[in-house]
Amino acid sequence: MYKIGVVADLSNNGSIHQSTFLKAINDAKETLFKEKTDIEFVLENDFANFEGGQSAAQKLIDKNVDCVIGHFSSSAASGALPVYKNKNIPLFLPASTVVNLTTDYDNAFRICSNDNHLTSFIVDYFSKKNSKEILYLYKDTTIHASFLYDLLKERLSDVAELQLNKESEIKENVLYIGTYKSSVCFINELHLKDKYNCNIYFTDDALHPKLVIDTSNISNRIKIFGFDHPLNYKNASEICHRYFKKHQSFPNTYYLETYAGFEIINKLILLGKQLTISTINELSYKTVIGDFKFKKGESEIQHINMWYLENAQLKTILHDKETRFN
Repeated sequence: MYKIGVVADLSNNGSIHQSTFLKAINDAKETLFKEKTDIEFVLENDFANFEGGQSAAQKLIDKNVDCVIGHFSSSAASGALPVYKNKNIPLFLPASTVVNLTTDYDNAFRICSNDNHLTSFIVDYFSKKNSKEILYLYKDTTIHASFLYDLLKERLSDVAELQLNKESEIKENVLYIGTYKSSVCFINELHLKDKYNCNIYFTDDALHPKLVIDTSNISNRIKIFGFDHPLNYKNASEICHRYFKKHQSFPNTYYLETYAGFEIINKLILLGKQLTISTINELSYKTVIGDFKFKKGESEIQHINMWYLENAQLKTILHDKETRFN
C-alpha cells in the first residue's frame, strides 16, 4: 500500500487556486490511478502559512505517507520541508517558487518554474523597453513576496528606475508581488485613492480568470508575469482537450504542474520503486509539462509568459497568436 499526502490551503474561502488543486487530484485518480487499489490519498490543510505547513507535515508523517505533493504556498512549504526532511519524505512542489526550498532541502522536488526564472523573464521584459522607466515596487508579507522582491530589487536596478514603497507618488508603472487576494486588494485601494492611472504588473499567483471579475471596476490595463497558457506546453494537448471537454475551459495556473507530480509518482509505483529521494533523482520523467530529470531538486521547466487584462478578458500569446485564458 502506497500513501500519498496531498496538501494545500483547503480551508473555506482559502486560496483562489484551491479548486485547481482539487481538480488535478480528482483527474489523476480517474486516469493515472483508476485501476490501482493499493494507493491511498491523504489530504491535509496547510492554511497557506508557515505554521500550517509545519502542522500539516507532522499530521501526514503520523499517517505514514510515503511522499507528499502540494504546499502551493512557499510559506507553507518552508514550514513543512524540515519536518519532512527528518523522515526523508520527498515533497513535490507544483507551485512554490522560492529558490531556497530546493537548495536547502534535498527532499524537495520542484516541478514548476522558480523565482530565478520569473525574475529573468521580468528583467528581460523591462530591458527591452526603449527607455529606463520608473517602476514602483511593492510586496505583501508572504515569504514568496519577500524573496522575489529582493531578487527583483537587485536585478531590475540596471533596467528600470526603481521606487520602493513610495505610495504618495505612484505613477507610470507599478509591480506588485503577492498572493491573489493581496494583489486584488492592492489595486482596488489604488482605485479608491485615484492612484490607478498607471500600468499595473502582478506576479504568478494573481493569474486566475476571477481577476477579470474582481477588477472589473478598473479600466487601466493589468499585466501578469505568470505561468504559460497550458496549450503552450507541447506534451499537454491531450490533457487540455480532456479538461476542456469536462469543464468547458482550459486548466488554470498550477493544474498541469500538479498533475505532472502525480505522473512522476505513478511512474515510480509502476516500476515498483520505493518513493525515496535517491530513486526520484535517478529517473527521467515524461510529463504533461515536458520531459526532464531532476537536477538538484529542480525540473528546470521554464514556462512563463506575459498575460494582460483587457476588455474584460485575460489574454496571452499562444504560438504567436493572442488567446484567452478561459
